[in-house]
Amino acid sequence: MSRTSDKNRLVTLIVITASLFVGAGVSQGQAMAWGKPPPPAPAPTAGPAILANRAPIYSSDSAVIARTETVYDLALNRSRVPNSPAFLMALSAASGIPEPELRTAALSEPRRRRIWRLGLDSVQQDDLKAVQRKWEADGMEVIPRDRRSYPLRDTASGVIGRISGSGKQIQASGGVEEGLGAYLSGGDLPDDFELTGLTDDVREQILISEERSLSLTIDTELQRRALFAVKKAVESNGALMGSAIVYEVETGALKAMANWPTFDPHAIKPNDDFFNISHQGRLEPGSMIKLMTLAIGLDSGAVTMDERHQIDGPLRRPESFRTQIRNHKAKYFGDTDVTTAIARSCNVSASLWAESIGSELLAGFYEAAGVLNRPKIGAAQEANGWIPDSVHTNLRDLMVLGWGQTITMTPVQTAALFGTLCTEGVMMKPRLIESIGGQRLQPQIQADLLTPETCKTVLAVSEQVFDHPNGTGRSLKIPQVRLGGKTGSVEKPANGDYVANFVGFAPLDDPKYVILVMVDKPTGEKVYGAEVAGPAFHEIVRGMLGMGMIQPTLQEKAPPES
Repeated sequence: MSRTSDKNRLVTLIVITASLFVGAGVSQGQAMAWGKPPPPAPAPTAGPAILANRAPIYSSDSAVIARTETVYDLALNRSRVPNSPAFLMALSAASGIPEPELRTAALSEPRRRRIWRLGLDSVQQDDLKAVQRKWEADGMEVIPRDRRSYPLRDTASGVIGRISGSGKQIQASGGVEEGLGAYLSGGDLPDDFELTGLTDDVREQILISEERSLSLTIDTELQRRALFAVKKAVESNGALMGSAIVYEVETGALKAMANWPTFDPHAIKPNDDFFNISHQGRLEPGSMIKLMTLAIGLDSGAVTMDERHQIDGPLRRPESFRTQIRNHKAKYFGDTDVTTAIARSCNVSASLWAESIGSELLAGFYEAAGVLNRPKIGAAQEANGWIPDSVHTNLRDLMVLGWGQTITMTPVQTAALFGTLCTEGVMMKPRLIESIGGQRLQPQIQADLLTPETCKTVLAVSEQVFDHPNGTGRSLKIPQVRLGGKTGSVEKPANGDYVANFVGFAPLDDPKYVILVMVDKPTGEKVYGAEVAGPAFHEIVRGMLGMGMIQPTLQEKAPPES
């Protein structure tokens, strides 16, 4: 064979090989263009940079609730530090690590690098650096990292949520940290975050603002007082959980939103779940809702203040003859007017009002109020309320709706609903965010529900809960201020557990606040609203008087001379 033909064969082989490579490339290109697309790249995980840039959160009184700070950890390579007891003593004093722990690490891990996540501040960092320099400890490192700090600790953690994890495993859980987490880390606002006046221009100003921060409506001192009060109510009555809300009626601002149990955001484990009853719990309001049933009845003309009922026993109806509507502890009051029915919490009267109003108007009122929807205050995992369809077909379900069963709401929405009575029938949207990105947010009307005259009448009736000789809240009266309100006790038919509730208006002369306490599943000797939730309400109002949030409207009577 000639050299020329060998050369031609080589050229042919090169051409064929090149063609195969090109064909493979085209084939792969076709698969990418017309075949099944490749799987999407994994979403980026929040890391230290995101945490470092995460905006701070403040209270309405300018206290820091959440911020990112630089803290310092210690890393030690035992093979490159002095093998000296004196060094270990100095290192223990500067780091806070017990000397025996350092000594054990030196013996058991002589050649390994070990890291202690200490979270030291800048002063402690300087102390460590001084030890490093003095002992020429090349194997000692002071490592900075970013950490989310919560100065109020458990006081506001139920509202704020927390940042947990480290490195690429950082995540926001619960509260505002999760609900508005994207914004706090430099992203957009949630689409369903409802803000008054959030035009495109205002939204753009918020998103481009250098002051990418949040201010909440929460007052730190009032939040502390409310937390202490609801904690006492839950723990002293062996309850599962509880919520205390202070709602500013004219603005919808949640001045306190306390829940118990709560958690220390610095101590909780990253995978621990937490449930905040204030915006995640769906509870039956119970007899508190009798005030709203009366208001709906008066506004529609289905109920008048002149009507009376002879109530000598359980209420029966042919449509539901197998069931009866009973008063609490089978107490019946004979000739009962509207004021007595509220003051003594008469189930039968409220059932008759509901029957007169009808399901379409009664259930429609709560739908129009928006309390069956999520409040969208900026917290994560907000719950909605619920009314079963059976109220339209089952007379008993309609009747018990009149006194607060077969309806569930979150405590936040419940407080906002009762605020309607204090603002001449206009319901303000509950608000947790005071300002965002330097833009102060305006109050927002959620619904226009009742006439001013009806609200005035119902508030006057609610005072008898405290002032009537047999009023269910008479033990909770505060001499310095006129109060209105209503007790509420709900027995859960499935298991016999209770929800103990109390709602109040202060000061009644010109109501500024709704104070709501709801306690789920008390298990002690006391299970009713006045005796479980009532004392927490009483304590919160006294605290507000002491803070100057509520002004005394009555002269306290001097004690009798001995």
